[in-house]
Amino acid sequence: MSFILRKYIGLTPLVISILVILVGIISYVIEVPFLYLIEAKTIDLRLRSRGRISPGSNVVLAAIDEKSLDKEGKWVWPRSKMADLITSLSEAGVRVIALDIVFSEPDKLQPHNDKLLVDSIRDSRSKIVLGYFFHMTPEGLEHIDKKEISIRQDNIRGSRYRSVNYGHRKAQKIDAIEAAVPESNITEISNSTRYAGFFNVWPDRDGVVRWSPGVIKCNNQFYAPLSIVSIGAYLDRPLSINMAKSGIEAIRVGSLSVPINRWGKILINYRGKGKTFPHISITDILNRDIPNDALKDKIVIVGATAVGLGDIRVTPFSAVFPGPEIHAHIVDSILSNDFLRQPAWSAVFNIMAMIVAGVFLGFVLHRTGVILGTVAFFSILVGYILLCQCLFSQMGLVLNLVYPLSVIVLVYTSVTTYSRYMLKKEHATKTDIHS
Repeated sequence: MSFILRKYIGLTPLVISILVILVGIISYVIEVPFLYLIEAKTIDLRLRSRGRISPGSNVVLAAIDEKSLDKEGKWVWPRSKMADLITSLSEAGVRVIALDIVFSEPDKLQPHNDKLLVDSIRDSRSKIVLGYFFHMTPEGLEHIDKKEISIRQDNIRGSRYRSVNYGHRKAQKIDAIEAAVPESNITEISNSTRYAGFFNVWPDRDGVVRWSPGVIKCNNQFYAPLSIVSIGAYLDRPLSINMAKSGIEAIRVGSLSVPINRWGKILINYRGKGKTFPHISITDILNRDIPNDALKDKIVIVGATAVGLGDIRVTPFSAVFPGPEIHAHIVDSILSNDFLRQPAWSAVFNIMAMIVAGVFLGFVLHRTGVILGTVAFFSILVGYILLCQCLFSQMGLVLNLVYPLSVIVLVYTSVTTYSRYMLKKEHATKTDIHS
């Protein structure tokens, strides 16, 4: 009887470990929403643990801040003021001006202001990237006819990826984020520059912005965001995307490759909290109250940072983060060639981590006592966390934490609980035999 129990005990911990591993792998493949959210939270922790990264000197924000609102009047400002801003930035030697603003309606009160803005854009020595956004669903847009949609799509032509490279015949049928209708700038303003980029950004389920769409498809055309178009204008390089059988493979700015997930989203490598990049109040720019070389050869992102204007986001570093600065973090990480990435082999790594850690821990727990087994458990647990954090901080690799750690914890709990139960059962059996 004792021999049979020992043999039975010898097989069961391995079976328990394999069952736990299979549950972990299946959950990983089907992407359990709750565990996805927990994994997203671990990315936030890894970013904060890594700490702030000193950004480059290429990006500055021209801020519609509280000071500007006090000095220049409440938002929305007349387009003549925006024309003055573009002229001031151009005279300061800015290389690219990216507008996180859309002028989607004509100025009906002062139509001449539209022409002033158009003239300032055309006369600017800086390259101007117009901002716009997409309506993602057609609900509430029934009043927009096909002719108007066609006009709007022509207005955002400066945002199209000029080259779409298909690496496989099935790549033409891949999934992509698809929009219904663009909310473009009016035609006169759209025609005043070669560049445009969308500024749509969506938070994850918990309200935190971790990803930014690098590609949006609309009526069979692929469009680039404000950040990517600004980099293309800054480097004077064309934009293209590579399509693979498994999904969108990469965004390219000239020879520079930007890693994305299969749906074309960029995992934002935040450099730190808000105001990591210089914020210069627009009223200071208009009044030439800035150092002579503060803006020379920069990418200047123009947008609202005042809390009352509503463009405030939640990020891994802060619950109150200026929306326009998200573009700055993306631009800086790309220009620095410093990305967060989930390479194609990471899925295999994550599954193998569950298998190796689970089987090894199950074997160790069966072969050793409680103390050594617990030491092995904590060693594997902490070791995996440190490995993932090191690869994240040093190489920008984002490997899954939640599923391997869950497997490790569940294998330890299940095997130790079972072993204690069987030991008690064996002890009770021996007692009955002796009695």
